Amino acid sequence: QTSGNKGFIWIADAANKRILKITPQGEVVKKLPLTSIYPEDMAFNGNHLWIVDSKRKKIYEISTEDGSTLSEYLSAVPIPTAITWDGKYFVIAGINFNRPSTSSDNVKIVKLDPITGKVVEEVIPSRYISFPAGIVWIDGKLWISDRNSGYVVIMNDRGIPSEDTNNYKLGIIPSTVKKLQIKEEKQKQEKDMEEAKRAAEEAKKAAEEAKRAAEEAKKAFELQQKK
Repeated sequence: QTSGNKGFIWIADAANKRILKITPQGEVVKKLPLTSIYPEDMAFNGNHLWIVDSKRKKIYEISTEDGSTLSEYLSAVPIPTAITWDGKYFVIAGINFNRPSTSSDNVKIVKLDPITGKVVEEVIPSRYISFPAGIVWIDGKLWISDRNSGYVVIMNDRGIPSEDTNNYKLGIIPSTVKKLQIKEEKQKQEKDMEEAKRAAEEAKKAAEEAKRAAEEAKKAFELQQKK
């Protein structure tokens, strides 16, 4: 997202599993690695980045400082492919079935309250949308790019009250806890590597001793034969 020449542009680099923060002039000022998230689309709510992951069918709240996951949500849309922030709710768009379709019947758009984790409204998609690729909210309008047609469709964001009573919020992971988990994981990996190295060295020593014992037994046998 960007605001004139004073803001920044956040780019989801799905191929390299990372997020780039760049100036409107194109200078990269920050790179955030994503180890286990596939960023399909993202939104900025003024504090953190929110990412939809179509592979894991989740929405992640990401720190703009180090890329750590702050909270997770299951997706209310079967396959989420686009997300935007309207100032109060997240508007999430996607498809119901992962198969080729040119019908808007395969599209689902909802408004999610990040505080309660519940869907508050369901937006009826335009008949010109069959596969949302990106979405932006501007003054009560949704600007949606369609992957199938290649067009950008502008539609009203008004929806109908949702009958979905599920809570899609999975929990909050403090940044400090996340860092500690990563540190502990790294330490465990290093410890496992050291133990594996030690075991390999001991196996090597045992093999050398067995070889020496076999050679000594052979010599003793040859000596006995000569007598």
